[in-house]
Amino acid sequence: MARNAKAFTLAELLMAMLVMGIIALAVGGMSMALSTAHEYSEDFYRHTQIARNGMRRVQRALRQAKLITAKDSTSVAYWAEDTNGNGRINLTEMRLLTFEAGQGELAEYRVEFPDWWEEWWKEEKDIEFPLSEVATIDQVKKLVGALEWTGRLWAAELTDVSFVASPAAPQTKVLQVRFTVGRGSRQVTLRSAAAPRVDWLQYVKFEDGQWVLDT
Repeated sequence: MARNAKAFTLAELLMAMLVMGIIALAVGGMSMALSTAHEYSEDFYRHTQIARNGMRRVQRALRQAKLITAKDSTSVAYWAEDTNGNGRINLTEMRLLTFEAGQGELAEYRVEFPDWWEEWWKEEKDIEFPLSEVATIDQVKKLVGALEWTGRLWAAELTDVSFVASPAAPQTKVLQVRFTVGRGSRQVTLRSAAAPRVDWLQYVKFEDGQWVLDT
């Protein structure tokens, strides 16, 4: 015997469609939230790694440095090493670490002579500088502009870099460093500090209105 099929009323159909719509919106919202959280997590990890890697390079370089000769808010000039042991600053021993805000890049600049040059020619061109001639960032940047300095990229995708010296260069004992990567809610900021070899500070003196290295 055939049974009469019971049909949904219009109200029931509308209610079912409404419930399904609410469920679909909830599922879609959750999916978007999970996707956004995943993207945020990936960006946070990547930005943190960029800042950490750049910070490690800066810390390692400054801890090995003889002196921080000059500094401004986004650049540091330092005497990296006394390669020939003469107790004076030679051209190839200077480094300039600077942040280019337009490119978001932190790069280190140095002079490197070609391998095919004879040693006597390298020694002749590796001129000495008194501390007074590398005691400001402007002075060092003029050297970079006048000579062939090689740039090495240390960090990219940076949105801000700052250096704070204590006390002021060239008597700096501690340099505070801050790196910022990303923007808005996905911004990551790391802070650290590094100290150069303080034993060379005893030779830094201020005489006749200028800084000298009395070694």
